[in-house]
Amino acid sequence: MFDLTQEVPLEKKDLKTYRRIQVFLYLVALTLALFLFYLIAFPHKNFSFNFLLPSSNKNNISEPALKDGTNLTDGTLPGNTTLSLNTDISSDYSKAVFTLNLNSASIKSTTLSASIRRSYQAFMYDPGAPIGWRNGSLLKNDNAYYIVSASKLRKFSESATVLFLGYAENNFKEVPKSDLVYNEVGKDITAEESYPSDALFHIADNYYILDSGHLKKFVSDQAYLSKYDTSQALVKDPSFLGNYPATDDLAGFSDGTLIANADSVFIVNGDKILPIDNPQTFESKGYNWNDVLNVGEDEIAIYQKDKLFNIKSPHPNGTVFKAVEKSDFYLINSTQKHLLPSANIADSWLKKSAITVSAKNLDVYANCDLKNTFWHPSSYSCSLPLDQFALFPGFTFELNVKANSNIQIDSLNVDYQKNITKSNFKSFLLGLYNSIKVNYAPTS
Repeated sequence: MFDLTQEVPLEKKDLKTYRRIQVFLYLVALTLALFLFYLIAFPHKNFSFNFLLPSSNKNNISEPALKDGTNLTDGTLPGNTTLSLNTDISSDYSKAVFTLNLNSASIKSTTLSASIRRSYQAFMYDPGAPIGWRNGSLLKNDNAYYIVSASKLRKFSESATVLFLGYAENNFKEVPKSDLVYNEVGKDITAEESYPSDALFHIADNYYILDSGHLKKFVSDQAYLSKYDTSQALVKDPSFLGNYPATDDLAGFSDGTLIANADSVFIVNGDKILPIDNPQTFESKGYNWNDVLNVGEDEIAIYQKDKLFNIKSPHPNGTVFKAVEKSDFYLINSTQKHLLPSANIADSWLKKSAITVSAKNLDVYANCDLKNTFWHPSSYSCSLPLDQFALFPGFTFELNVKANSNIQIDSLNVDYQKNITKSNFKSFLLGLYNSIKVNYAPTS
């Protein structure tokens, strides 16, 4: 043993006491070291919400709500209704220990149950109506020609009209009739009319879209190609610009496009861009680095920077998910997921990789019954196993709680834990190795 007092003579009795104290201190130090190693190698991730202090900065769960979306501001959960909350993590855990602390006035005989499932938050949105072709799509079926304008399917009254407006056969995509029923039918286009809204043009090396009778220029070729193919744009000479008033607004990238400028990566969302906070978030959200477009200052200047996109953020509008079971595609819009009814229709929305999901995983739950804890009479807890979700795409856990009678919740807590297992230890070592490799390995 390391001895700081080897030059100091001690009586035999005092030496024996000293050795005992020395051993005790070594054991304490070893215990603390092992405990610290346990916390590092088998970490916990804790989420909580206090209904007594709903605005507290310590609350790291977005305000819980009923399953129908009604905010649960005061913690009152009516009987036979479901409380739903989301927690977002970026790695796998073995179990989630869920705890409810009830107001003492709540009925003690209440039966409480909990369930949990895993996917991406946006993919767990309620389904909306199927969505048809993207605006600007040029389609044909047999000898009928169409353009999708303002979300409506508008037919060219006759083939002569198509030629009169300057379209060629290769501008149109041949599709089955069954793919034409998902857009509302608009009025026919005649030769007497001008071009409809969402018509696309290529003029003097720039792309334009007709927007409410005005020509709107795309900020760049990249922006145009994030929505459309080159074959969809009519080639016109510069004199065509005199036929329509121009707008100062520029058309940008498709919603959901990943763009990079300098060292930052953003997601396009309407007239805003969401800065992604770190590479871990990027990858945990299922994005592909090959889909990131490098853009110039002029391309990014048309957007306002919005709040950071982090692990808690749901995928924004324009995101396309692909369910692996049947190769079904879904488009996120206004907190709903909309089926894209065919691969042809999905292709009109897809200019980058779809995010892979599993539809059947939405129906896989882990369940438990909350029991009263012996150390706190108003505290109810249970453990939800998570191992079955280990290979599921997405890192949002949706936790649902149901009571058979009215209860008043003071606070709730979800503690994600990793069991002490060989596989979890290997995972820790691999993560440590990758971290050292990324931060300290030479780049040249």
